[in-house]
Amino acid sequence: MHGETEKRPRNPGRFTLPVNFAGPPGYKPVTFSELTDDEVFWQGCRSCPNFDVLTRTERRHCLCTGMLFDPGPKTGPSEA
Repeated sequence: MHGETEKRPRNPGRFTLPVNFAGPPGYKPVTFSELTDDEVFWQGCRSCPNFDVLTRTERRHCLCTGMLFDPGPKTGPSEA
């Protein structure tokens, strides 16, 4: 159409999250220093395309978002 600009995504083919993305329910974004030192946990990152970034920065920075699960208050019958 003449005079109209076509709206294209900035990074076609890449999945992006909104700035205010809070993650799945019960999860919160955290810095990598807040994550575990357990080697078994970090082995799960080996298949990620950003693994080289993670290892080069000694697990301080990555292009991924570190997430911790916070179950929140327990709901259900109380033990009395």
